[in-house]
Amino acid sequence: MRIAPLLLAFVLCPLLWSQEGNQLEADRWFVGELNGQPAVSLHEVCTRKGDGGRTSAVSMAMVIKRTLGKSDPASRFEVRDTQVFEEDASGDIVSFKFDHEEGGTRTSATGRVTRTSSAPVDGGDGVTREVVATVYRLGRKTEVRLPIPAGAVLVGDRRSQEMLAKIERAVGEQARFTSVGLLNNRVILIVSTATFAGHDERGQLLYDVVSDAMPIPMRLRLTPKGELAGMT
Repeated sequence: MRIAPLLLAFVLCPLLWSQEGNQLEADRWFVGELNGQPAVSLHEVCTRKGDGGRTSAVSMAMVIKRTLGKSDPASRFEVRDTQVFEEDASGDIVSFKFDHEEGGTRTSATGRVTRTSSAPVDGGDGVTREVVATVYRLGRKTEVRLPIPAGAVLVGDRRSQEMLAKIERAVGEQARFTSVGLLNNRVILIVSTATFAGHDERGQLLYDVVSDAMPIPMRLRLTPKGELAGMT
């Protein structure tokens, strides 16, 4: 599948502050093609809050039509995903919300990151972090608690891209980061490894990213500011 940017320029409106002190940081659309036909659309919206925190929301829709034969009507496969991350001023995830709809069945999840302080052990800071989430599916509610490994950087998509753009590295060098996502109707921690692959002809950063949840390489193109420019 090839994802090509439909709208690359982000919307920055420094004068359009809401009463709550929020500011629109970015509003981008992307379109993806499968076998030469539009099949995927992705919408990214980032809002900076007055307290320095941020809301980043990404919505994805994939529609694939297949015709089995001349006499058969085209079948339709449709998937819709939405993920929203709330970050504090330092970029750490505070809370999140996921929605996944496939074949008319919807799964949603909400969660937050908790911190518990205790006596430091083995040179640690004594802070235990945990993802506490609730998954809703087919009228059922499931509670999930996921300890965050010590030293892991828990970030959303937008924050991880910004982190990669700020690091000066040689081709072949790698960076790892941890996020949280909804996969197979479960909330899980996802560890990704990004390998720097150089720059394209426009000077954009190229990273090959592989996650433990889906070990299929994905090529990211990022602007020097960490804005998503495209993916393949």
